[in-house]
Amino acid sequence: MVNWQLEGRSGLLSLYIQGTGGGYVEMRVDERTGALAELVVIESPPGTARRCSVPEGPKPTGTLVLDREMWQWRVTPDYVEPAKRDVSISQHLAWLVEGDTVSLQFGAPQASSFVSSGDVEFGISEYGELVCVAVRRPDVAVPADYPG
Repeated sequence: MVNWQLEGRSGLLSLYIQGTGGGYVEMRVDERTGALAELVVIESPPGTARRCSVPEGPKPTGTLVLDREMWQWRVTPDYVEPAKRDVSISQHLAWLVEGDTVSLQFGAPQASSFVSSGDVEFGISEYGELVCVAVRRPDVAVPADYPG
């Protein structure tokens, strides 16, 4: 699970992604801005040989923003609110562990640019679609007296 602290965060919208070949991912998105607040891999998707080639060096930093048009909205003269907070979609998902980096891939397009948010790199297609998320695997120290 990866989550981000968003200043002035409002309510959250949920996006559930069922992989067409396996895997299940949940995302939480700020309802007001569309900013990604949380990404959780519930079920690992199948592995892939296709790399999410994150270039070395500095990348633009920022917050990933998803298109809120995926959600239905109730519009009245006085306010706008989500008519439904949950959206479920099916999409190709793939998983790649390469060295100390774990990549989650969405769909088939290749990333044409990357945005960095903390330790996470987001690959964006030339059409503005999220195509991969890459994060360094955290160092896990197992205590010497750990049974197992």
